[in-house]
Formats: sequence, C-alpha cells, structure tokens
Amino acid sequence: MIEGSKITLAKITKFDFTKGRPVLIVEFPGFKKSFSLNKEVFSIGRHPNNSLVLEDKQVSRCHATIAWLKYQDHHSNWQRDYWIIDGKGKQQRSSNGIFINETKKSHHRLRNGDIITIGHNVAITYRFVAYNTQNNNMLKTVYYL
Repeated sequence: MIEGSKITLAKITKFDFTKGRPVLIVEFPGFKKSFSLNKEVFSIGRHPNNSLVLEDKQVSRCHATIAWLKYQDHHSNWQRDYWIIDGKGKQQRSSNGIFINETKKSHHRLRNGDIITIGHNVAITYRFVAYNTQNNNMLKTVYYL
C-alpha cells in the first residue's frame, strides 16, 4: 500500500477516538444513514454477512473492506487510520471496483471528506466528526455498526 512500508491490522484502543469519531454517510436511492466506524474491520457488499449490506445488482457480494491499519509513513512514524480495500484484497477484488473521489483505486487511506462510489447508485462519504457541543447532538443520531 505504501512503498516499503509494513502494514498490519491494528486493534482500536480507547485513545484512538478521543478527539472525535469516524463516520460513514451512506446514500443510495431511497436510503440515507450515518454509521459510526467503531470496529477494526468492516465489510461492504450484497451478502447478508457484511457489516453494511447494500442490495444493488452492481454491488459484489464482498465489494469493499474498511480496515483499521497500522503503517509507517514516509518519515518512518507509525500511524493508524482507516483504509478502504477493493473486495477482500489482492486475491479477491470486486467486479466493478471502488472509486475514491472519482478515481478507481484498489486501496486508499481514508481522509475526511472522501467520497467512495460503488456502482452507479451508492455514494459513501467518510467524515471525521470532532467532538464539540454542536456535533454531539449529531453523533446521537448516528447508527453504530
């Protein structure tokens, strides 16, 4: 994912989200909901075993995986962030791929405001919602996966 870097699945600790909460805003015809990311691995797809089930013919059974990964940045500092991966990874990609901000990618470190497009109908916006008095009310309406 990052040239010359070690990347591993990381455990979420109580310190990881002390400043805010990562949220997915999922939109497709007739559906709009916000989901809080609070697990190490989330699967998105048509199969009922996924964390987020999307019933759309252009969505693969396991279309994408969002994982909390630990990696070394270009300055050799260890970082932890959510990454999105097409399908289940290198060996099992989705049929139609994932688009991040209108660019087809096999993987991507998620940043605030990224728009993930799956098929023609599904748009997922990644947001990091900082804790403050205005946002606390919004976070009360977020669904927890």
